[in-house]
Amino acid sequence: MLTTTAATIAALALVYAQLVTVYAMLRHQDQATQRVVLYADIAQAETAVASLNATIQAMTATGDNAGVLLGMQEVAEHALTSLQIVVADE
Repeated sequence: MLTTTAATIAALALVYAQLVTVYAMLRHQDQATQRVVLYADIAQAETAVASLNATIQAMTATGDNAGVLLGMQEVAEHALTSLQIVVADE
């Protein structure tokens, strides 16, 4: 069973909303002359994924869900690392 506290659910919902917003901004950012705007959007994505990673890392699970949670934790951690590399290369 996964942790299902109201605070965890609210945190996940907030991060989801942030990621949807950032995704929309990144999707429409296709002009090479807008590099500063692109990196600002990527920085927002990094912040949102860092929040997601922290939330997921704080969750606990038992039984079969423990393996699922471990996978989610790994994906979030790798996504954050990838974004941090992009920001560092800016």
